[in-house]
Amino acid sequence: MTRGPFLQLGSTDSMVIVWRTAAPSAGAVEYGPDAALGLSVESSEPSIEHAVALTGLSAGTEYHYRVLSGGAVAADGLSFRTFPVPSPDGEFRVVVFGDTGTGNQAQLDVAAGIRLSAPDVSIHTGDFIYPRGGSDLEMDRKYFGIYAETISRSVIYPTVGPHDLDDGGTVFYGSFHLPDDSPGGERYYSFEYGDALFLILDSNQGMGVGTAQYAWIEEQLAGSQRLWKNVSLHHPHYAAWLADEANRRALDPLFARYGVDLVFQAHAHFYERFYPMRNARPVGAGEDPDYQDPDAPIYVVTGGGGGSLAQRNPGANTAYYASVYHHVRLDFQGPRLLLSAVGRDNRVFDNMSISKVVAPVFHRGDGDGDGAMTITDAVRTLNFLFLGGSVPSCLEAADFDNSGAVDISDGIHVLNFLFRGGPPPSPPGSPTLDCGFDPDPLGSAGDLGCAPSTGC
Repeated sequence: MTRGPFLQLGSTDSMVIVWRTAAPSAGAVEYGPDAALGLSVESSEPSIEHAVALTGLSAGTEYHYRVLSGGAVAADGLSFRTFPVPSPDGEFRVVVFGDTGTGNQAQLDVAAGIRLSAPDVSIHTGDFIYPRGGSDLEMDRKYFGIYAETISRSVIYPTVGPHDLDDGGTVFYGSFHLPDDSPGGERYYSFEYGDALFLILDSNQGMGVGTAQYAWIEEQLAGSQRLWKNVSLHHPHYAAWLADEANRRALDPLFARYGVDLVFQAHAHFYERFYPMRNARPVGAGEDPDYQDPDAPIYVVTGGGGGSLAQRNPGANTAYYASVYHHVRLDFQGPRLLLSAVGRDNRVFDNMSISKVVAPVFHRGDGDGDGAMTITDAVRTLNFLFLGGSVPSCLEAADFDNSGAVDISDGIHVLNFLFRGGPPPSPPGSPTLDCGFDPDPLGSAGDLGCAPSTGC
């Protein structure tokens, strides 16, 4: 065995085990829910590149496995956990890091910290090999060898960076087995883990309005029912250095409109966390570092995985900056997310949290889903309609008069009801006792697409 084993293409009911051998051989994976194993899958034919899919697994379950090549045990005593189903109180950990591939002591220290963080799943923000170029041998030495323990137990999803394309992407794409159901194939893709959606984008190609990637991003965000929405791309929209203004102008309104929570970036070799940003302006900076339903994405530069550090002067929109080697740890705890930036000494040097209000009731007029109709509902509806603000948490509930469309009259109705004694919203809505399912989800012009709540 010259590479691996490592995990790819995880899901709630499957996992792909990948490894490489020096000469063609028959491969097999023995696995099971305990150390006794008991199940086995063989590769289709002798090869040096082995990718064995284990299917029919149970969600959120630990499986033990070992790898055989040519009938001999090549790796033993390993385990992984399948992805969990979405749950309102689900807990899991994600690690994000990037700009790594030097093989220096700093990269080794960060890799050791990632092992200690024990992620359920990870994201690499790009640039796997330094200096420019790369080879299979360098990928083995500067990636697969360094992260061997982590990648044998959890999936790391790669984001493509410019260094990864110096050879046209031959080594990069030949190293990984990635989702390929987007128009860009493996160059940009998505995956889901628990109640979170992750978009892995390719900032090396066009991302602006009218491109296939932009249309795909909007389709993914608009169609997702996951509580958390996160993005990874290599070239930063916001950074003290190397910010890509064109991509920012194109994608910022899209991210804000569809409620993206976090955008992870690299390319600049330092750590930088911004206040929630929309159209180059901070939103709700006074809440830092503990946000409740911020009305714009939070951008984080994580380019301190091993490449030579850069030192720049951050601006007024930066919440925290440090030119240090690090990884970022995300702890999803149901409706709360805790971000921790962890240095090469394994000390946390920055913390930030996001809490979401998940309302258990449906009240017409309560577009932000916090369980009460307030002036905020009117402001967010009008902001959405006229200033490019994010989509209300529940469009159907924002339809105050149940006309089948959210328009300026809904915002005006909320203000009129709250402050001038105007008529209450159509049922179910405050101040009536009716709540829960919308009794008339079609209105006069069709369903607006809000999944109804189930409890009162």
